[in-house]
Amino acid sequence: MLKQRNIANEENHPKKKTAMATCAAKHVPHLGEKEGKQLTRLEKLKENSGDAATQATLDEAMAQIQATRASLAKTQKTIDNAREQSAKILEQSASIEERWAEFQRAFDEMNKKMVENIAASLGGTHISRTGIKHERIPAKDCVSMIKNAKSIVVMTGAGISVDSGIPTYRGSDGYWTKGSNNYRAQEVATRRFFREKPEEQWEYMFERYQNMSTAKPNPGHHSLVALEQYCKQNKKSFCLISQNIDNLHRRSGSQNICEIHGNMSFARCSNSDCHEWEKCVKFPTPPKKGNDKYVPKCKACSANLRPNVLFFDESYSEKLYKLKSAIAAVEKADVFLVIGTTYQTNLPLRLLNIANTSGAKIIDINPNLNDDVAVCKLKQVKETSTEFLEKTMDALLKKSGVNGRRRRKK
Repeated sequence: MLKQRNIANEENHPKKKTAMATCAAKHVPHLGEKEGKQLTRLEKLKENSGDAATQATLDEAMAQIQATRASLAKTQKTIDNAREQSAKILEQSASIEERWAEFQRAFDEMNKKMVENIAASLGGTHISRTGIKHERIPAKDCVSMIKNAKSIVVMTGAGISVDSGIPTYRGSDGYWTKGSNNYRAQEVATRRFFREKPEEQWEYMFERYQNMSTAKPNPGHHSLVALEQYCKQNKKSFCLISQNIDNLHRRSGSQNICEIHGNMSFARCSNSDCHEWEKCVKFPTPPKKGNDKYVPKCKACSANLRPNVLFFDESYSEKLYKLKSAIAAVEKADVFLVIGTTYQTNLPLRLLNIANTSGAKIIDINPNLNDDVAVCKLKQVKETSTEFLEKTMDALLKKSGVNGRRRRKK
């Protein structure tokens, strides 16, 4: 890759481009020049010749030269077009890393614009991303908010699974920047890629599945189970909205859950005409090493199976991703806890908007503060998911008079 970058940098240098263009012009003469000179000489010979037979021979030779020149003119036009296209490619060329960096910059800019538009819809057209000052609060302040609330909604992002050994999508070691061996996650996890290269996508998904299936729920997951049980015992409404596809919430014991991005433990048919299209089946067993062309098939129609996850180029739905259920829960929330997310997709920002409009207390828990969120004012707790949840649940259970540590499932 280093050699590719150096070559790209050399070719993009203005002096290098000029030298290459000069070289090209010097070594690619215009086709047909030689034939034109020959034709001129033959015309002079014909003028000076009085012999009919010689003139007929010269006419035949001139006709052949003219045909050759016409053919060369077409060739020259093709060469000129190719050289022009090459020049454009040369000007626009960049290394793979540079093009990817440009994509990331464009993607980030798109998200910034989206955030600004949502913020503007809440209070005018001149709200900037840095115009809202969020409120830093200690974790202990959240205990009374939860205790006094009638309806609690928790939304989790990739941050809660970090302690289980699953990288965040946008961390330095996460799937967002790592992807599979040959592609970025945003390229692979799309319906378009699935249609065009199902073997490669399944190879990538099998790798992800193996990573997730061997991970175990961490204390943060178990604490959310305890919070759900606490709410049930105290006649409070509780809903967990998960952006994660790792199935760790269900494995830890969470029950009232909306998995808005799907669940990697299942697959389903990709054929919308199949009568089992929306029926989820157990995730296929990964093939043995070396069998990287394996694509699982639907037993009902033999079409390709697909992971039961929301691809980057797909839309949310209630049937598959509990969209309406998640929105309805947030609309009724008194407290909206957001844990371990960076608000890089549309729905989390939309849910923030809904919670803010409904008057809920919005608490954002993240070791890296989301200061650029402009949808609404956040109560920020700068802690990891596990730290916050364990301390909060210990305080809640103590205040409730519950003895003993909460039970953890493996």
